[in-house]
Amino acid sequence: MPLYRLLSALALLLVTVPLTAQPLSVINQSPFAAMVGLAPASSAQLGDAGEFSLRTNTIISSHFIDQSASAESVVFDGESVLVDLAASYVVNKDWRLDFRLPYKNHGGGHLDALIEGWHSALGLPDGGRDKVARNQLNFAYSRGDRVNTNLTTNSGGFGNIQVGVSRRVWQRDEQQASVRLVYSANRGEDFISADSSAWSASINYSNIEFIEGLPLGLDVRLGWLSTAQIRGLSRQKSGVWFTTLASQWQFAEHTALKFQFDAHGAITDSSLDALGNDAMMLSVGLSRQLGPQWNVEFAVTEDVAVETAADVSFLFAVKYQVR
Repeated sequence: MPLYRLLSALALLLVTVPLTAQPLSVINQSPFAAMVGLAPASSAQLGDAGEFSLRTNTIISSHFIDQSASAESVVFDGESVLVDLAASYVVNKDWRLDFRLPYKNHGGGHLDALIEGWHSALGLPDGGRDKVARNQLNFAYSRGDRVNTNLTTNSGGFGNIQVGVSRRVWQRDEQQASVRLVYSANRGEDFISADSSAWSASINYSNIEFIEGLPLGLDVRLGWLSTAQIRGLSRQKSGVWFTTLASQWQFAEHTALKFQFDAHGAITDSSLDALGNDAMMLSVGLSRQLGPQWNVEFAVTEDVAVETAADVSFLFAVKYQVR
């Protein structure tokens, strides 16, 4: 399906269900894509002056890709666990500061049997996952006769620190728009080092309306990322676009159902789907408010453009907020 048709269908879905806006902290966890400097989506609603929040995000992602094309080949077989600490502070009604420190571990994992059953139940392609040993780690990329990257033993470490600043530029009733800049400092990576830092700029739009007491909302993000350059990765692009369509339906007093579509451009000029195709992910999650200061979320993310992101990811987030 052409990208513009998929985006149009998703936009129609998102605006025809009762929603409020607050994106899930979803990032493409495919081993190389996770290193170029992408940041999770953030709502255009900045919050109240003096508001401070802490958030822990845990994402468990299962990978299986085995592709060869032209002179390139890639294998991603394993599991990645991302745990990050994120903090934000609303300086005043127009400015918010954000900070994020990620830690990631790559290993063989324990989800292969579950993922194979998941794909079988939903009629999704397995991509050859069932033909190799379960719960093993093998990340490899080669071009020509040279093996550029190879990881077969458990590896973990802190990723790049991200610092963001958001500025509200427009507001009318419940509609808001903001611009956001994020800098991802190069401090070494968990899988393979990058040669540069990254920065991104995005515009975010949020709209919440009430029709006969029914909340209708939408969060949209569109931006450009100047990518961190990854050692050993051939023909990498210097920049990529990214976008998010996020929504929420609060079907009970403290519980909400969330829908989200995330996409970004290909990170290389490659014939391999995992590196040379635009990535597209669809997430469905639940959010639960636990008192005035605590919130928990759980979500599942699938690669709707097959092999451009992790096969499946599970997100668990806890947020603490004070005003």
